[in-house]
Amino acid sequence: MKNRQMRLGIALIIIVIAIGVFASQIVQQKNEENYRERVSTNAEFRALSVIHKMHDYETIVLSIRQFFYASDFVTRDEFNTFVQPILERHDEIQAIEWIPKVPHELRGIYIQKARQEGLTDFDFTALVDGEMVVSPEKPVYFPVYYLQPYKGNEAVAGFDLASNTSRSESLIYARDTKDVVITEPIRLLQDTGEGFGFLMLYAVEKSGQLAGYVNIVYEFEDYIEKSLSVHEEIGLEILLIDTTHGEHQVVYTTAMTNSGE
Repeated sequence: MKNRQMRLGIALIIIVIAIGVFASQIVQQKNEENYRERVSTNAEFRALSVIHKMHDYETIVLSIRQFFYASDFVTRDEFNTFVQPILERHDEIQAIEWIPKVPHELRGIYIQKARQEGLTDFDFTALVDGEMVVSPEKPVYFPVYYLQPYKGNEAVAGFDLASNTSRSESLIYARDTKDVVITEPIRLLQDTGEGFGFLMLYAVEKSGQLAGYVNIVYEFEDYIEKSLSVHEEIGLEILLIDTTHGEHQVVYTTAMTNSGE
């Protein structure tokens, strides 16, 4: 199986390389001498905006990580209160999550606590043959335990990220590198459409031991459109290609968005 681990730095490089920008108006304006130069400049500005937005997200995940470090124990209400202003400023974020490391002997306690806090149907779940089921017993779980916003993301509450190969490898890589890690483009469990998303993970340690992960979830379409919202629409088409494994998988294109495909 191919290695699917991706550090933030690698991801940013891939994004820079993979963004191809095309101008649909070149034919109509071919007599304008500086048109191609202006197209190139505008394309570079847009690529930089995409990169800068990714750095903004890194700052967010760092701040949430520090929030966990500043407290011996963060309650669900404290987590919700802390991330709410972030979600209000960044409405393109799909979800912000806390994913604790839960040994099997504490599974029942975590489930009972979540149900007492209002998640009446909460359980640890896993993907088995493409179906979401109650997680089989295992030594350690990494469930989505705190989650905001809850509405629209109900499907992932309790989901054990370690039950999925690509997500599990990213967890391990984040733990080992102690760095921000971005997953490869994935189909989000809460997304019923055909778009791709990605996770940004950062491990949190307590007393030198892994306590869990802060996770921010994004859809590529929302991420790109928010990144480019500061620019005037001038008829450019943007193509985002994932080249993580030497392949060329289209994960976003304005042409597809505009045509409703």
